[in-house]
Amino acid sequence: MVHIYDATPQTDTYYCVGCGKPMITKRGKIRAWHYAHKNNTLKCSYETYLHRVAKHRLCERFLQYDSFAISFRAPCRCIHINNCHWADDSHICNWDSYTTFDLKAFYSKCAEEQTYNGYRADVLLSNELGKYPPVFLEICVSHPCSNEKIESGVKIIELTIKHETDIEDILNANVIEESNIVKFHNFERYVMECEPERYKDICKFTLYENDKMFCSYPNCMTYLQHHPKAKLEVCVEQQFYLGYSMYDYGAFVALSKYPNLRTCNLCRYHEDRMMDDEWEIAKEKSKSPIFCKLYKKFGTKKYCAPTEAQSCSYYKPYSQEQRQAILRQFNKNYIWQKDEN
Repeated sequence: MVHIYDATPQTDTYYCVGCGKPMITKRGKIRAWHYAHKNNTLKCSYETYLHRVAKHRLCERFLQYDSFAISFRAPCRCIHINNCHWADDSHICNWDSYTTFDLKAFYSKCAEEQTYNGYRADVLLSNELGKYPPVFLEICVSHPCSNEKIESGVKIIELTIKHETDIEDILNANVIEESNIVKFHNFERYVMECEPERYKDICKFTLYENDKMFCSYPNCMTYLQHHPKAKLEVCVEQQFYLGYSMYDYGAFVALSKYPNLRTCNLCRYHEDRMMDDEWEIAKEKSKSPIFCKLYKKFGTKKYCAPTEAQSCSYYKPYSQEQRQAILRQFNKNYIWQKDEN
């Protein structure tokens, strides 16, 4: 095969790959350079032409280069998934990645139109020693690979070709990668365990020894780093919970562990400042004062530090039913309590 830019029509004669008839070169100043049939009345199948060119160029590419790399999707999962409290089927714990192989490391022979186990391959990659089962390279111009061939179990790389540029794009790439036009059939897709690109966001409520409270935002790898002065830590996955924040939830868990705990967040007369983001509410609550709904009626402070509930005569905790309604919203959690012995 000779590229149009390398053609020497003065000394050589060229023939169509599709029909075998004589070709002439067209190398003008306006249209892209190309070959054309010498006899314009001939009917030559462009599909046959593409199919034959693709087969030949693939063989040429395999035999002339030191590598013939392929890459296809394979499932990955977090390397920590078996020991992780937060593991689930989400895309953070399980995702698709690409696994890459150089076929030249396994196969040394490449030939067009070869038969294996009763099936004809457009291009057959094989090993001289027969150590590895062969790979079929199948060209799809108009007819995709048959279900019978796919179900045979033979490893098949099916390449969809609609134009000559498709052939060039595939061959010029350093790696033939799985895509809409490159399909891999019957290749083992083993689950790989890898470090994830990102970790799950966790919201942590901390109750300190002085009964102050704080919300922080570690991830699923750092949430077990305990503060030296913490006596209780409550963690949940960072997400939206209707009507309540992590700060509310943490305070009610703390109350279940420490029945004598009093904080404005546990009082039914406290009010949250209106903010757009639920998790920003949790952040602000850990630093900003509580709004007291009784400040007009009884002259209490309008804004109170949460610990002022310890001496407030109007303090009235939520009912047991209200507390349970909040606790039910946070199904998956992690609770750590300091051993006081």
